[in-house]
Amino acid sequence: MPQVRRGDVLWRNLDQAWERLMSGSTARRTVGLEMRIEDSVDGFRLTLTREDGCAQSFDHVCEHQLARSPQDEVISQVLGRTGDTAYRCTRVEVVFARPWFIPRSLLAQWRREALAVAFGMGSSRRAVEEAVAGHGMEMEDTGGSNAAMEVASTSALPSGNGTRLDYQANVANRMSLRFLEQHGFHVDEMALECACPRGGDVLLMTCRHCLRYEMGWCRKRGGTPLACGPLYLNLDDGRRFRLEFDCRRCEMKVWNA
Repeated sequence: MPQVRRGDVLWRNLDQAWERLMSGSTARRTVGLEMRIEDSVDGFRLTLTREDGCAQSFDHVCEHQLARSPQDEVISQVLGRTGDTAYRCTRVEVVFARPWFIPRSLLAQWRREALAVAFGMGSSRRAVEEAVAGHGMEMEDTGGSNAAMEVASTSALPSGNGTRLDYQANVANRMSLRFLEQHGFHVDEMALECACPRGGDVLLMTCRHCLRYEMGWCRKRGGTPLACGPLYLNLDDGRRFRLEFDCRRCEMKVWNA
C-alpha cells in the first residue's frame, strides 16, 4: 500500500447511516428467515422458511383463547427477535381464523425452541425427535418407515452437472467444497488465499468501476477511445496489474500481470 504523505488529500465518508452501520459488527453473517404462525385444530403451527426456500414447521398443542384486542403486531415483534443466532427475521405472517391471544412468554419459548432445532443438517431423526420432544413440540410425519420432519426444500442452486470450478469460485473451506460437490460441481482449485500460488495470469478482481469511463475514454458513453493499450496499474513498490475491459458487460478486470 502506498504511504500517505504530508499534504495528501484524504477523503472521509460523512454518511451518518453508513457510520452507524460500520460502528456495529461488520463481519457477522446471517441467513434471512420468514416466520408464519397459523391456528390449527388443537393449537398453533409455527413455520420457518429460510431465504433459500427450505421450510420447517412445528406444531404446538395449546388452548385457543380469544384476545381482547388485535395481537398481530405483538406476535410479530416477539417472533421477529432472533437475537444472537445465525438467522435474521425478515417477515412475520400471522394467519388466524379468529383473533387469538398467545402470551408473550409462550411465543418467545416457541421461537427459541424452533430456532434451536431448525434446519439441523446432519442430525439424525432420533436426535431431532429427542430435542423436539424435550420442548413439548410435535413433528409431522410424511408417512413411511423413515418419515422425517416436514421440510420443503427447494434449493436456489441448480445442479452443476459436472461443471468444473477454479479459484474464481472462491471456495475457501471444507463446508463450501462439500456443498458444491453435493450439487454436482467439481472444484479443481481452492480460493487463492488458501491455496499455493498458481502460475500464469490470475484474475484478481472484476468490478463495475471503470478507469476508461473515469478518464473519458468510454466509447459507449460518448468518450474518445484510447489509441494505445493495454493499461496497467503500477504501485510504488513495483507491483504491476494489467487491466482488461469488458465493454459489453461494463466491467473492468484486474489481472496480476
